[in-house]
Amino acid sequence: NVISLLVTILSRRQFSVEEIQLIDCKIGDEEIQILLSAFKKHPTIGPKKICLDSNRIGDEGCRTISEYLEDKRVEIELLSLSDNSRITLTGFQHIAKALAGRRRALRKLDVSRNNFGGNLLTPFVEAFSSDPDMIPDELDLTSSTSADTQSWRIFGKLLARRRFPMTAIRLGRNSISHIDLSAFVTAFNSRPRSTPKILDLLSNNINLRGDGDAMANLLAKPNCSLERLIMIRNDFLLDENSALRIIDSLEY
Repeated sequence: NVISLLVTILSRRQFSVEEIQLIDCKIGDEEIQILLSAFKKHPTIGPKKICLDSNRIGDEGCRTISEYLEDKRVEIELLSLSDNSRITLTGFQHIAKALAGRRRALRKLDVSRNNFGGNLLTPFVEAFSSDPDMIPDELDLTSSTSADTQSWRIFGKLLARRRFPMTAIRLGRNSISHIDLSAFVTAFNSRPRSTPKILDLLSNNINLRGDGDAMANLLAKPNCSLERLIMIRNDFLLDENSALRIIDSLEY
């Protein structure tokens, strides 16, 4: 009833809404269908930013969202689905495919704190492999994926193919090891200009004792785009040699 009332109010507007936030509102797949159907019926009121964090959206709701994203009249810039634990890899796959097929890349996608139940990177790479530039400029995958080293390597190679670097990618709390990190950052060695400007690795399992070369080598490249590296709350053991290699690389 509340969603229907909201739709009625919005449909009376002549101009679009800049942002709509429906956080922790117990919204499920049915409510998403009502809301987005109204936006498709009245495209002039469609918001540029949609935040649906901490709700009860599942795979069917993701299918509805993907159909909305595929509508060429939709001018959305930000989509946040953080903390919707009913979404599985199937639901995310619907979203990723829809985003990859748009005319213009999303500015930001937040799917953090979702228990997708598997390797999120696989459907992501499959969706964007034909055009990496359609990957959202800011991507938040915090606490959302369980991936092996090979997957991180392939993911890094995908991002390295972009013409322009991402503004930010957040990979915190994904149990990333120093081996995973090495595989990921090494992918940017051939194209350091494609390195994300902000790389957030908060609260992982990164231990650079004796193994700081991959990060140091990337940072040492004069055209590396990385501006901010976040590595707090890691198992951050660093021996003297590794520390010196990283410090020396920052002098370039």
